[in-house]
Amino acid sequence: MSAALEISIDSAALRTLHERLERLAGALGEPPLDALGAAVASQAQRRIEAGGPAPDGSAWQPWSGEYAATRHANQSLLRAEGDLLESIQHAVDGGVAEIGTNLVYGAAQQFGLDERNLPARALLGLSAADLAELDEIVGDWLSEAGRVA
Repeated sequence: MSAALEISIDSAALRTLHERLERLAGALGEPPLDALGAAVASQAQRRIEAGGPAPDGSAWQPWSGEYAATRHANQSLLRAEGDLLESIQHAVDGGVAEIGTNLVYGAAQQFGLDERNLPARALLGLSAADLAELDEIVGDWLSEAGRVA
């Protein structure tokens, strides 16, 4: 059985960045989608390693007391064995960068699961700092393209 998690982000800043890439792609060649996808995947992985916060800056809810009693000292909210962390991948296809996990419980963590009393702990998404990092990648690409063109 295969599962997928897809998140669409409606952000004016991201739309502006996307429009900037589209305007320049014709003149400068393929946009740096692989680098952008890798950066977003890395941002999600850093979020998991740090135990949050969510992309919107909100803190992740801690474990319930009952669940916390089953955890070891070296485990963080979303990192026990490292499966979720290692599952965060990116792929570029047809001019689109996709970032996500193939683990079913990735969606449960991202959105929460009411019937299991699991709160949402968003790991995928873009904070203001994440967007700034992506803008820097685009700026570097534009600088390099200007030297080559």
